[in-house]
Amino acid sequence: MIHLLSDLHLAPGDGLTRRFVEYMAGAGRDASVIFILGDLFNVWLGDDLSMPEHGAAIDAISGAVDAGVQVHVMHGNRDFLLGPIFESATGATLISDPWVGELAGIVTLLTHGDRYCTQDRSYQAFRSVVRSRAVQRGFYGMPQRWRVGLANRLRQGSRQATPGKPLQITDLDSRALYQAVRDAQASRVIHGHSHRPAVHRVGKGKQMIERHVLEDWRTDTGGRVMTIDREGRTGSLRVPPPENIAA
Repeated sequence: MIHLLSDLHLAPGDGLTRRFVEYMAGAGRDASVIFILGDLFNVWLGDDLSMPEHGAAIDAISGAVDAGVQVHVMHGNRDFLLGPIFESATGATLISDPWVGELAGIVTLLTHGDRYCTQDRSYQAFRSVVRSRAVQRGFYGMPQRWRVGLANRLRQGSRQATPGKPLQITDLDSRALYQAVRDAQASRVIHGHSHRPAVHRVGKGKQMIERHVLEDWRTDTGGRVMTIDREGRTGSLRVPPPENIAA
């Protein structure tokens, strides 16, 4: 069984982290491989700063890996600074975005999704800057308190700018996404980022592309984990909201 999830936006000590720990110690152990497609964490300021705050989640991933589950983690727009120390501590593998391979015999493209929000030009310009190695080296060279302050200002600016943008700007550009799928000779694409869970099918016959948008995890509604069985059939596992956790 293959499990896929994204957009958990875990914060230190929150209820969703406890749900994630439960999942990794329970239903997650039934998977042969787990793909986390970005934004596992709400904020990641570098392995040195953020790992001490997320010990429970890191231990949960490490425990699943020790139990024989392969865990692959993709960078999201919130945690693109996940690095080699995180890999070493968890035993997980950081994978490229996009990732293309066979899942249950079906050629599949996996992506967080933000790279295909091509109509949001200001975001794409920002993304190209912060993803550059030179900028990241400069960021790591800053004193820790400067890094925290800069990250807070960037997040505040993003929160103020995003609500003013129309949906067609902030959502994935379907044409760009489907073209990437065709270029990869894939027939299925799975992504997160948009927080608009759905299944879309375009085309017919051998030309059909199946698009799965993963559900984000929320404190009020919980979330879902997508599953793929050996025959390529898809399903989901329900993750209850954290307020149902007994005190």
